[in-house]
Amino acid sequence: MRSRKSSPSKWLFVGALITLSVGGYAKFKPAPDPLAKAWGMSLERNLDRLPEEGTLDEKNFPWADARFPFAEGSIANRYQREDLPKEDRFTRRGLRLDEIKALSPASRTEELSKHAPSEIFDLVRGYTATYPLTNEIRRLMAKAKSARDLAELDEKMSFGWAAAATSMEEPALRTNYKIRFPEGTEATLSIGSADVKGLAAYYYGVKVPNLVKIAKVGSRCHGANDFSCHGIDPASFHVLLTNMIKRSGKSFVADIDPSAAIDYRPIVGYTTAVRAEDDGSGYAVTTTVRYAKRRLPSAKPYGFFNLDSENETYKYVLETDKSHEITGGRWLSERRPEFVWRVKELPHVDHDGFGVLKDLYQEAPLLSPALSMF
Repeated sequence: MRSRKSSPSKWLFVGALITLSVGGYAKFKPAPDPLAKAWGMSLERNLDRLPEEGTLDEKNFPWADARFPFAEGSIANRYQREDLPKEDRFTRRGLRLDEIKALSPASRTEELSKHAPSEIFDLVRGYTATYPLTNEIRRLMAKAKSARDLAELDEKMSFGWAAAATSMEEPALRTNYKIRFPEGTEATLSIGSADVKGLAAYYYGVKVPNLVKIAKVGSRCHGANDFSCHGIDPASFHVLLTNMIKRSGKSFVADIDPSAAIDYRPIVGYTTAVRAEDDGSGYAVTTTVRYAKRRLPSAKPYGFFNLDSENETYKYVLETDKSHEITGGRWLSERRPEFVWRVKELPHVDHDGFGVLKDLYQEAPLLSPALSMF
């Protein structure tokens, strides 16, 4: 009787078929998109399916930058004291407890509410003798020996603002915020919107920037001879811009002017004009990008004024494959972004004594134009 065992040659043939089948599947499996991996989200790359214009929904607009430059005292600046000479606004010492007690309740509210954001933060924590955050900022200013040193500090504040503004609702103006000093004296303060904005920018940008989790594409370049530079290419920029603003409805951040100090700006909208090159080599693209504006600090929230923006126009060429998937490109504009980033996760405000910031922060409603800043 003949055995039912299969011959070795038969199993070798079947194994070869399986190997070829698996190999064929692997060959046609789409390669992972390195840009999507770096950005941490799936991305549409087909030029035909990418919208040629987009603007964030009003509720997703980042709040405008309330500028606190270190050359003017940063958040140690009493920005509401327009009656004082500019230098006095960030060099005057905060009121001591005995001076606070000597004021009437109404004068106490008026005087303390117009202290600098850092001074208010110190007061809320009961530090009327030492003002630790205010003095910390003054020490940073004293160590800054050049304009470059100040620019580096401003860059940190810019990072903190952009991180907070793209992740949090605009802070409200808090009125009737009551504080009680350790020995029993009470005061009622107004906590300005810019006070909380400045404190948040300082916390995320100066105190704990390494704890802010971001996705980043591209890098800062230092002139034409910086051969280690890997600035963002136009294909990646176009894919991220159209996916984030129109498809995801979320802002992200760009350093808009590589010729100057780093200037982070959240992107809020764009329009593109796409034209096929005559020689079929690609598509000529002109893109106007809208960025969040910078404004002077205001105790009141900016509200609908956050919807104002500034524009920057970039020109570049995009290359695609036969399916119109974007595969590459080249910049035509000299002035263009070098890198972009988005916040993946903000740390809690529980480090370095900043926990009380949670109590100061309150979301501002989206104001109607008639009720906004002015």
